[in-house]
Amino acid sequence: MKRLIVILTACLSMFYANAQFQQLFPGQDPDKCYNRYNIVAKPASQVSNTIELFQYIGDEDWELLKGRGVEEITLDIFPARKELVKEGGECSPENVWNQKEIAAEKRSFVIVKDTNLVRDFTKIKVKTYEIEATTSKMEWRECLCKDYISIRFKDKLKDALFYEGYPLNEVVKDCELMEALSAYQRANRLPQDHYNQVTGMSINMETIKALSNYF
Repeated sequence: MKRLIVILTACLSMFYANAQFQQLFPGQDPDKCYNRYNIVAKPASQVSNTIELFQYIGDEDWELLKGRGVEEITLDIFPARKELVKEGGECSPENVWNQKEIAAEKRSFVIVKDTNLVRDFTKIKVKTYEIEATTSKMEWRECLCKDYISIRFKDKLKDALFYEGYPLNEVVKDCELMEALSAYQRANRLPQDHYNQVTGMSINMETIKALSNYF
């Protein structure tokens, strides 16, 4: 009975692994393999604004000068935002993407609002930033079929990553190889592949073309 359960589990795993690359969608070439990727249409960007302030620099306690136009203000230098963060490495079973809340970065200034009443000030410029969020969507993209991901191919991929500045140990796990590959893809704005504990390695053809000189 235990042997039957093991066989059934192995068959289900193989079916799931193959299904990842065989789902049908309009325009699919049946002789090629595909996977779904989160494609960034517009990367996150920063827009800066410069604010001029008259910062109080006097020796007298500024709180005693509130009636003369001296006050404390707080500015959001960077706004609160959400970022996708990968929890755990490629080799971790918990290698999932989660949204992480990033708190706003704030700074306080004591400023002079009426420079005719208070002379102890200096003019400063403060930069604040607005974050334009990343826009992305899931798309089907061609990937290398599993039959081609051989030991020889993995060795060549490891050499390619070495020459691109991502050295690895002589003996590496598939998940470690994928971790380095994902870093290369991220740096070169390529669709990112990740190691899956069930389906194993997946490499999109855009990355293969980018590294074609090494194969």
